[in-house]
Formats: sequence, C-alpha cells, structure tokens
Amino acid sequence: MRLILLFSICMLIFSLILFAGNGQANHAIAVATRGDSQNGSSSTANGLYQIVSISSPKNITYTLSDIPFTFIIYEPVSWIGYSLDGQTNVTITGNTTLTNLAEGSHHIIVYSNDTAGTIYSSQTVYFSTTHVSVLEVVSLGLIQGLGEWLPISSTAHLKIAEQFLSLTRTALLDVVLHVGTLVVVVFYFRKEVKEILKALVHLDFKSEYGQLIPLIIVATIPTAIIGLLYVKLLEDTLQTFLIIGITFLVGATVLYTSRVGKEDTDKVTVAIALVMGVAQGFAKFPGLSRSGITISTALLLGLKREKAFKFSFLLSIPAIIGDLGVEAYQQRGQLAAQTIGPIELLIGIIIAMIAGYIAIRVVSSLVRSKKFHYFAIYTLLLGITLLALSLSGFLTT
Repeated sequence: MRLILLFSICMLIFSLILFAGNGQANHAIAVATRGDSQNGSSSTANGLYQIVSISSPKNITYTLSDIPFTFIIYEPVSWIGYSLDGQTNVTITGNTTLTNLAEGSHHIIVYSNDTAGTIYSSQTVYFSTTHVSVLEVVSLGLIQGLGEWLPISSTAHLKIAEQFLSLTRTALLDVVLHVGTLVVVVFYFRKEVKEILKALVHLDFKSEYGQLIPLIIVATIPTAIIGLLYVKLLEDTLQTFLIIGITFLVGATVLYTSRVGKEDTDKVTVAIALVMGVAQGFAKFPGLSRSGITISTALLLGLKREKAFKFSFLLSIPAIIGDLGVEAYQQRGQLAAQTIGPIELLIGIIIAMIAGYIAIRVVSSLVRSKKFHYFAIYTLLLGITLLALSLSGFLTT
C-alpha cells in the first residue's frame, strides 16, 4: 500500500506541474508578423504569419563576440536581412555568425521580402554579451558541486544566484561543471562502479553487484521518460521563481516525511527501483533535489539507510550522463561560441569536484545519523521566501 500510494502521489504531482506548465507557455522564439510594404505597419487583415523566426540568439546571455545567428524561413522570399542595434541594410542569405560584438546589451530584428513585394519583419529579440570572471566561475562551481548532492537542488540555486548575485552562466560552463559532479560521484563509488562494470562485461547478473544492473536499468527508464518529457514540454515554462518556490515546498515535504520510514528491508526490489527512478525523473524540475527525492523515496519505501544512500547515488550516474548528452545536443550550436578560457573552465571543474566530494560525505553522514531530513527546514523556508517574493511582484521571472 505504501508503494502504491507513493507512486500515485508522484504521478499526481507530475500531472499537475505538466498541466500548469502547458498553461503558462511563453515561447522565447521570435515569430514574424506580416507588414504593409508601403508604410511598414502591421496588416490587420492578414493577421499573424510565420514567415521568419529567430531561434538564436534568444533572451539569454552569451560570452563575448562570436554568436551563432540562426533563423527559420517558412515561406519563399526574394531577400532576407537583419538590423542589429538599429543598423539597417545588413543583408544575409542564410544562417550566419555575429562577430566582434561589444560587451553589453544588443537587439536584433529580421526583415524579408517575398516575390510579391510584400515586406515581413520579425519581433525584436534582445540578448547580451559579457565576460565570465574567475570569481564567477568559482562561485558557480561551488553552487553546482554542493547543490548537486546536498538535498537543495543545484538548478534552483544557480538560478537564484543569477538573479541576486548577477552571476553569468554559459552553455559550455554548465556542461563542464556537470562533468565535474559526474567525475566525483564515480570516484567516490569507484569500487561499486568497477564491480558493476566487471559484472556487466561477464554478463553476470547473479552476484551482489551484478544484481544491481537490471535494477539500475529499470530505474533509469522512467527517469529518462520523465526527463525527456520535461525537456520537450516544460523546460522553457517551469523556470519561474513561483514554480521553483512550489517545488521547494514539495521537496521539503517529501524530505521531512522520510523520517517515518520503517527501514525494514535491505534488498532493493524491482518495485523500489522503479519508484526511485520515477522520483529521480522529478529531479529535473528546479527545486527538487536528485539526492533528496531519491533517498527520501527509498526510506519511505522501507529501504535501510545505507542501501538507500548507495543505490540513490549509483542511479545518478546514468542519469547525469543522459542529462549531459541531452544538454550538449541542445546547446551544440552555442558550445563552440563560448569564449570562456580553458583556465577558467579548469578552475570551475576542480571547484565543482571538491565541493561535490564534500557534499557527498556530508549526505552520507546525515543519512547514517538519521538527520537527513534536517534540510527540509532550509528548503521549506527558501520555498516560502520565493513564493512571497514572487506573489508580491518583487520577482517577476
């Protein structure tokens, strides 16, 4: 009954967030509107037409100068051009790269002309270019390393840091910092990883570590499904501080209730692995911690603390690898455009690894001492604060 109830609650939360996210859809891509070729005003008779849309840059921050500029043409046109920061008559025939941009804010608008001589124009898209300092890299590395493994959500804390500390995140830096947290968890559980890989090579599914292989696969399937649904349907709409405040409250509730777990089994069953995999999928939502929700779920299902801690972190390895693959694919056009230096990247990954190792040791100690749920107080207060600031209008994003 506990298993069915917990699974039902998880699916209900996911359904509600899915519904809320679709209801708040706010696409960042600029869509073209049809205009009058004589005076450039909008044509109300023809309405809205998707002639040209800008997919990059969006309303985000890039580092320095070389920015990929991509757009989609929906109908045949005789020419296409763009205006950058009010400088007109810049003509292009295909996707291009914006170069030598000064640090600061910029705006861009695309124009086109079809064979009938009708002029079209897209909405203005704003973006900015900036340097990433060593201090920012160190700060982001600390937040990523600690937040990834402490039950506090690294994604949410990175967004909070961006808002209140004006820290600059880039696609390449995000990927590098995630690699750091992946390396440290593999290092911490190197013995278990080695034995699991050895069992996999020998197709040994009966030994102690070999039995974990199908359980990890079973858990990874719902994690991947929920994660892909999130990226496809919700990622652009569930990044507001209002939503993050709500998910912090959900995470705090699950974290605190984990203290009532009976801990009456030391065997990870298929059912336990499946529900933990679903829980890990929810960790894609900013405000829900990967370690917090998976360990809490395991404890609520009656798994003993040491087993819950170890299996939770082993589950995270394929999940992080999958996240890195998806993120690298999504940001493939921007990774090469980042001009953050190799020294800064190296500093970032080292800081993330050190902070991540410390965080795993802290989580291990808290789980063993039955104090893991103490973090619920922090996430509860943070969630309430974000909700209050959002509802008061202080935070608008």
